[in-house]
Amino acid sequence: MRLLERDRAATAQANITRSRGAALMPELGPATRRGHVGHRFTALIVRVMAIAVVMSLVASAVGIWWWQKYIGFREDTAAPTFTSEDTALYAGWAAENTGRLGAGFGAAPLVLTYHDISTDPDAGEYVITPEAFAAQMKMLHTAGYRTLTGKQYADYLLGASTPPEQSVVITFDDGTSGLYKYADTILDDYGFSAVSFLITSSVGTRQPYYLTWQQINRMHDSGRWSFQSHTDDLHYRTTENGQLLPTMAAHETVNGQVEDDAQFRERMLLDVEASERKFAAHDLPAPQLFSYPFSAPSSRISNSAVEISSQVIRDHYAAAFTNQSHAIAPAPVSAEQVTPLERLEIKRGDTERQLFDRMRGAQTLPVTAMDPVAVDSSWLEPGRYFRGPVDDGELASGIVRFDADTLTYTEALWAAQRTDQWTNYTLTGTAIDIRRGMSTGLRVRTGSGTDQSVRLMVSRDRATVTDSANRTLAGTVLRDSATHRVKVTVSPQETRIWVDGAVVATVPSRDGRGGFSVIGSRTAAAQPFPAWTDLQIEPR
Repeated sequence: MRLLERDRAATAQANITRSRGAALMPELGPATRRGHVGHRFTALIVRVMAIAVVMSLVASAVGIWWWQKYIGFREDTAAPTFTSEDTALYAGWAAENTGRLGAGFGAAPLVLTYHDISTDPDAGEYVITPEAFAAQMKMLHTAGYRTLTGKQYADYLLGASTPPEQSVVITFDDGTSGLYKYADTILDDYGFSAVSFLITSSVGTRQPYYLTWQQINRMHDSGRWSFQSHTDDLHYRTTENGQLLPTMAAHETVNGQVEDDAQFRERMLLDVEASERKFAAHDLPAPQLFSYPFSAPSSRISNSAVEISSQVIRDHYAAAFTNQSHAIAPAPVSAEQVTPLERLEIKRGDTERQLFDRMRGAQTLPVTAMDPVAVDSSWLEPGRYFRGPVDDGELASGIVRFDADTLTYTEALWAAQRTDQWTNYTLTGTAIDIRRGMSTGLRVRTGSGTDQSVRLMVSRDRATVTDSANRTLAGTVLRDSATHRVKVTVSPQETRIWVDGAVVATVPSRDGRGGFSVIGSRTAAAQPFPAWTDLQIEPR
């Protein structure tokens, strides 16, 4: 009973307290259902806002993940420094070429090729560091070189434009992500452009090794990059007749059956079409240039597969490239590229000074009056076509004589990579020290791509003219002498040869371009070779 009374008293006291509170705040009035609904609406808004915040955080995380996976961040590379000697050398080269603009020095662009850029010290010989690439780009800039885009270079090859002298095309094979991460900012620092040859089936795969399409589109939109073809899915080797070859130079075996030439051609065509479709699907201009995987075809491989793949590439592209580490030939101007063009390949460990020396040695020379030996006494180009050791002591006196221990026939091209486009010139010289059974010669129109070289061989009593296939074009008897005076004129239409003042041959030409080489022949290794002296070049 007492508990009941205490409960009633507490209830009464609570009612009194509520009444007094209501009197103090009459505007609140009694509780209603509308207030209860408002409370629930506020709670709902809070929940929605919380969900929105969570979703925003999730979206941000997804966005960051997407950015890192498909685009990523570019990295800056510290500006390189050169010694005062190297800076003066590069700047002096730029000033020298500026002083002779229009004379034809460096008229043909040079093409450089890289593969990847990375900070990984174990990345391999085809991967260079960002610091090395930055130093090489600074050297090019200091030395006065200008870069061409892929389209500008294709237009030049097709004869539609004339690039500035001292132009260079910077290319990368494979399409790796180091181009976006490191190379792009370095190119931007010097106002340069570059060309990337894509393996289109590999784009976006093996992350983060290859570029993604998102990176490619951003690079293309910058104006610094143009993209060309390195096949869609033919960047591998296969075995034919027990020999491991680039698949573009070999018939594949499937289920024990070796594909025939027709099937091989179809495989090449399907790959070209697949590459072009992917370029179009990602709003990129159709590729005009092609880079052969593994430099196939090359002089080491000769079969029907090479002939077929080369023809397919010629039918679809303005030019195709291989890589070379030795001295290279600047690209000729020709709408019909018969053979792949060479690029100067840069590898890990190559310094900017080494690159400069190689590029300077490959600069095209104009046809001007000159003593070729005095212009370039290091005129024997090792590893390019022929290697004929010359007596350096006599060379310093203007006498060109081979000094080979065992060779009985040898040939040396003079500045082959610098004279491939020569025409309208006259070459004169005197053959000396011709003994019985020996001969010496000159070859002109060398290195012009379409092999239309003409060779003159002079013995004591006979002159013989042959073509590039060693077919005899002309021959004549000479007065018996150990010395003969020779003159050769080269024009786009013909090559004319005189010996001792008499015309020996006139050889028509459809592409009379190219430099010259010196030839020596003897019957026994113990005999000294005949020699040449008084070699001179004159423009016509």
